[in-house]
Amino acid sequence: MSASSARPFLVDPFHVTDRERNDAALEAFFLFCTAVAGKKSTVITDKAARLLEGIPHAGTPLERLAFAEAGGEWRRICAASPRGSMAC
Repeated sequence: MSASSARPFLVDPFHVTDRERNDAALEAFFLFCTAVAGKKSTVITDKAARLLEGIPHAGTPLERLAFAEAGGEWRRICAASPRGSMAC
């Protein structure tokens, strides 16, 4: 995960071997790995980080996704994203 505190969920696609990841960093890396298959890693890392940053809930990446699912945030997120930029 990037050392930047401005984008805490941004995975560095050029340095994926990081044995010092905390739980939140591991969750972000898991989501990145799931989404990146067959796609350009530099694009997906930014999109995954923007998705997580767009969920108005504090917590780990998986907690944010659970909040979005339970609270109906997916509709707002999909409506705000350009067509095709996220799998909605």
